[in-house]
Amino acid sequence: MERVGPMKSELMLNEEIEWGQRIRAAGYTCAYAAEAVVRHPARATIVQHCQRAMRHEFSWRQLRKTTGIGRGLQFWVGQHLFWPLRDACRDIICNRQLTAIQKTQATALAFLLMLLRLVAWFMMLVGVRYNVRKNWG
Repeated sequence: MERVGPMKSELMLNEEIEWGQRIRAAGYTCAYAAEAVVRHPARATIVQHCQRAMRHEFSWRQLRKTTGIGRGLQFWVGQHLFWPLRDACRDIICNRQLTAIQKTQATALAFLLMLLRLVAWFMMLVGVRYNVRKNWG
């Protein structure tokens, strides 16, 4: 921590990704610690999920601009198409504990969030600017 420094508080989200890059650049490696526990509140409403999706999209832009992480077509396709579809299949469709209606609802939400991120990406592409923290929680 003393050599690499703390996570950057000016980053909206994904500060752990940037911090991990600095750790590796300094010659250190990250290790898995089974006893480490991270708690994060679950989102309870669709609005909260939508706000998170928009914050994530804007934060990825910030991360690309400040660090170069996440640039390129391959990353874009993965982030906006492949990874969301893979996760929906793995976590929703293949989940044996969910009923058919729950799977339908969760899949619809996953596609809504994917669409919102694409809308946010397009908004940034055409130059829409505003305070993401203020407007998107």
